[in-house]
Amino acid sequence: MLKYLRFRFSIVAIAALILSACGGENDDPEALLRDTLNAIQQSAESRDLGDMMAHVSEDYLDSDGRDIRQVKAIAQFQILRNPKIHTFKIVKSLNLLSDNEAEVFLLVAVAGVPIEGVTSLSKVRADLMRFDLRFRYDEAWKITEAQWRPAESADFL
Repeated sequence: MLKYLRFRFSIVAIAALILSACGGENDDPEALLRDTLNAIQQSAESRDLGDMMAHVSEDYLDSDGRDIRQVKAIAQFQILRNPKIHTFKIVKSLNLLSDNEAEVFLLVAVAGVPIEGVTSLSKVRADLMRFDLRFRYDEAWKITEAQWRPAESADFL
């Protein structure tokens, strides 16, 4: 009987830990946006095009006239071209314009080997990019517009 009670207590304790770890919605828009940036990074590194594109708004349109289909094609090309993707990102600024709009400026290094940090950028061959992103929140943060261009290693310092 005592063994049974310990087992039940263990199950209840584990369930409580899981629920407390997952419980409650995070209402902080900035924290949710940072979580979204991390999810995008993870989906890129795992080469999961579907998950990556889930963070792009269906009505995406940038100043170069690219829509979601064209952005998906660019991402798909990069995934096919690179059998391994490792990234390192620095969020330079994150500005909440309202409860459902934000702008993010970040630097991203992409390489075929792990990037440990800024100091390792000189030791790996990485593509360095600057992204200016615009997000809208509608049940989740999604990219509505992006501009990107090459970055310099000095930008990461």
